[in-house]
Amino acid sequence: MKTLNNTKFEILTEDGFKDFRGLKESSHEEYLELIFDDTSYKCSKTHLIKVNGDWVQAKDLKIGLVNNKVLKEIKTIKNNNDKFWDPIGIKDTKSFISKGLIHHNCDEAAYIPKNLWEEFVDSVMPTMSSLIFKQVITTSTANGVNHFEKLVKQAKAGISGDKFVETSWRNVPHYNKKGDLLDPEEYKKITIAKYGKKFFNQTEECQFIGSSDTLISGDSLANILNNIEKAEVIPQTILNEGTMYQTVKEGNSYVLTVDAAKDGIDAFSVQVVNITKFPFKQVFTANLQVDYLMMPLHLVELGNYYNQALMVIENNEGAGQSIADQLWTIYEYENLYKDKNINKVGLKKYPGFRTTTKSRPLILNMLKIFIEEGKLEIQNQETLNQLYTFTKRKNGNKYEAESGYHDDLVLSLAMIFAPFMEIKVFDNFELFTKQLRIENSETLTVDFLSVLDVGFSSDDEEDPYKEQRALLRDQGDTDYSPVLPTTPRWD
Repeated sequence: MKTLNNTKFEILTEDGFKDFRGLKESSHEEYLELIFDDTSYKCSKTHLIKVNGDWVQAKDLKIGLVNNKVLKEIKTIKNNNDKFWDPIGIKDTKSFISKGLIHHNCDEAAYIPKNLWEEFVDSVMPTMSSLIFKQVITTSTANGVNHFEKLVKQAKAGISGDKFVETSWRNVPHYNKKGDLLDPEEYKKITIAKYGKKFFNQTEECQFIGSSDTLISGDSLANILNNIEKAEVIPQTILNEGTMYQTVKEGNSYVLTVDAAKDGIDAFSVQVVNITKFPFKQVFTANLQVDYLMMPLHLVELGNYYNQALMVIENNEGAGQSIADQLWTIYEYENLYKDKNINKVGLKKYPGFRTTTKSRPLILNMLKIFIEEGKLEIQNQETLNQLYTFTKRKNGNKYEAESGYHDDLVLSLAMIFAPFMEIKVFDNFELFTKQLRIENSETLTVDFLSVLDVGFSSDDEEDPYKEQRALLRDQGDTDYSPVLPTTPRWD
């Protein structure tokens, strides 16, 4: 197969025109011709095309409307000498736009979406295993810690039966725009100057680091991995589907969070974090496939075990609000976080925490800085796996799970910071931050301290809840100054 190097042209992507390394030739014994109302396109059966935001293999397309085009016919062509040329090495992405369609460039295994990779493995590997003579070659550069990194890790450890082979970027000739051969070190210098060191380390050095678009930095993700390898799982009988890393300690304070299952069907993600002193520690995690009507009973048992932990229930979905209400009204669980709703009547509190366009980025930002500053220890592998694929959306600033992945454990972990969302009215939070500064004055960075100051008001600043307090006083309600339901203590 031939490869044509490119130094002059750019290719159109969803993010505008981008540099690309060149074109790679391929051929197929059998391929498809997609005939639209205004054009046609030849591709392999497994070629990926984006349809309504999801990647779909060409063989799975349906006659009719495909995005803004009408697919009229799908022809299967066999034993033809047609050659295909696919773009490779597209900067910052693995997709491109051609003839009005968004195509995924599957020249590297690490860049295939997880769900499609698993579908491929499930369909191809059983067939390969039945053959006497077979050989599967999987090639790719690195793309963060994902399914390809797992293949490499298992091959290196000798536990998968695969043989690991690698080659250095220095063995590949590189040319400048004039066609002159570049010295490897000169090529490295030019590439880093243009794209950055992290890009070079991942695409050329094949280092499995967190993507530059992940919420948590690659270095911090590596530190979490080292910590997880030392974590000890403790046998427990509270929740069969849960994993315990620390038994309850007398006098310690805990936060228990729940990312509610959508429509009460999916699994509930549960996190328990010890917030007694820094660093905070993840001590229990679970994905529970439980009927939402039974969920409060399990949560009460878990919450009571961890010293009646402060419980934060995400109530955006109906199941979450129902659980929060049951915990408060039926099970009378007192240490339950309540959102504040300010209206003309006054300050109303209702069970649960609602993630909004304002609260979501705030708790995620808190999560990011606490982890990166070493003030929150993660011990659960699945939580780390979700952090690896929790990235910034290409056309916006929102962080979410990549296609085919989940983020419920990440979001439930971020919810431990819900009680600190309105620290202007938490008198004891000032003591919390003062103690933190005293203990860590020489090690905390400016970013970390600034997070603690978000929303904090000094005595001479105007009380943002002045009108609401006055309204509540007029009604004879003396509980007008909410306090943090559970206070971190220091040994």
